[in-house]
Amino acid sequence: AGRTIHIIGTKGEIEGTMESSKYVVRKIHPTETTEYTEEEFDLNISGDMSGAHGGHGGGDGLLVEDFVKYLNGENASVSCTDINDSTLSHLAVFKADDSRIDEKITYINLP
Repeated sequence: AGRTIHIIGTKGEIEGTMESSKYVVRKIHPTETTEYTEEEFDLNISGDMSGAHGGHGGGDGLLVEDFVKYLNGENASVSCTDINDSTLSHLAVFKADDSRIDEKITYINLP
């Protein structure tokens, strides 16, 4: 009933939750006293998802703003993609879910 993220890479990790609006970045930096440095970021997004920008951590309202800017010929944010990019990204997620469920590699056949 919540959204969490935990990404581990070769140089560190990112961990956080949407509900708290706080994320921790840990960078691997071995020294004699510690193996990593840690920095916390607060995105200052209200836990109340009915606020000015609505659900999905404010993303819903921002998507609508981008769409209106696009329709008015204004510059939208980098999140505003064309229909082909959006379709391919959704297809990739659906195929990843199929792969998870079927426990096998699933390929995407592009035209």
